[in-house]
Amino acid sequence: MSSGPVSLMGGMEHSPGCEPIDRHLMDLLGVRRPTVVVVPAASRSHMVPVASERALRYWSRLGGRVRVALAGRDDPEYVVDALEGADIIVMTGGQSDHIRTALHGTEVWDRIVAMWMQGTAVAGSSMGMIELFELRFRLWPPRPLAVVRGLGLLNGYLGVPHYDRYGLRRWCDLASLRLTGPGILGIDERTGLVGREGRFRVVGCGSAAVVRNGARWELAAGAEIVLNQSENLLRPVGEPATPPLRQANRLTASRP
Repeated sequence: MSSGPVSLMGGMEHSPGCEPIDRHLMDLLGVRRPTVVVVPAASRSHMVPVASERALRYWSRLGGRVRVALAGRDDPEYVVDALEGADIIVMTGGQSDHIRTALHGTEVWDRIVAMWMQGTAVAGSSMGMIELFELRFRLWPPRPLAVVRGLGLLNGYLGVPHYDRYGLRRWCDLASLRLTGPGILGIDERTGLVGREGRFRVVGCGSAAVVRNGARWELAAGAEIVLNQSENLLRPVGEPATPPLRQANRLTASRP
């Protein structure tokens, strides 16, 4: 069995405008009424009820059966049990360091990885998206913006959410000049890069971009890209590779 679909979202998950992203994920799964388990591990304690209620309302409107697993705040055995039977596991936004504290090296994260490798979809938004990669930017002291380890479901890139805000387009151009290896995936709010087995589509209200060595490649909504070509090229489906990204890394599964 192949690994499940992945949805990399730029933030503002479970809000109006995100529905096309999650419907596309459901289409890839081929499940009309998915069981969705939301993991708000990035949320501060006082925000967990808010994030949970928003997720419950949102997925119910899409026809999903939804429950919330509060990773790091409940007994790990309970959280693992709550994951069972999930068609989609959603890692919500918040603070990235909270996710790592709650999940790194735990049986909960091991179970999420195992389920994904067996076909369950995994969606990450904002800080939840950042941590899905093997490497990520540190966002808080010490050494803000240093490259550090993420949870490591995927490799080859560093994810940057909220790409349409805070001057992040220009910042990513500059940051890519000092990276020796991974590229940057910038994703706008209410926008997702959704796919499986290397074939992804930009879905939602905004756009995405691939940035490497100071070269930026903008991807409008609807664009389809292949991110794990054997020749190690990144290109739109049906189009030749473009010179600025001739050495782009692959987006591949990072097998534990």
